[in-house]
Amino acid sequence: MTDAAFDDHYEGIASRREALIRLFDGARLGVQAVLERLDPRIWNREDLCDALRAAVLRHERFEARLCLLDADGVRRENPRLAALVDRLPSRISVRIADPQDADMPEHFVLVDERRYLRRPTPVHDRWLTHATPPNEAPRLAAAFDDVWERASPHPDMRTLRL
Repeated sequence: MTDAAFDDHYEGIASRREALIRLFDGARLGVQAVLERLDPRIWNREDLCDALRAAVLRHERFEARLCLLDADGVRRENPRLAALVDRLPSRISVRIADPQDADMPEHFVLVDERRYLRRPTPVHDRWLTHATPPNEAPRLAAAFDDVWERASPHPDMRTLRL
């Protein structure tokens, strides 16, 4: 699929955050993400956390599953997201990717298994999105499932209950 087939290109932090907010605003089933790390300039912003919280609360079976390749400092750098995970631990999960997935070249956020924001190569910071891809969303969903199954719970993002 060529770049011309994509609806939008996103470069820079602000434009990626806005794209994610729009994806979360329309989400009904869930969010699946494989990301190098949770950049606090995106994931620690009130507007993004509000959009994710609204999506999670809008539908009772909605799940957000975030799988990270680099899990250092997640709670420290993203206290807003960490607080959201603490409040909704059965609906928002954060895992650390297995070392065999550490060099995964493609990072993405998949919403409702049909819309996505993805970085096809690690060479640059250009992210692409498409609303109704014929083949990419199922491929991304399958890739996510493989990575998620091998991943382990993030030790800093688990809520301890007594």
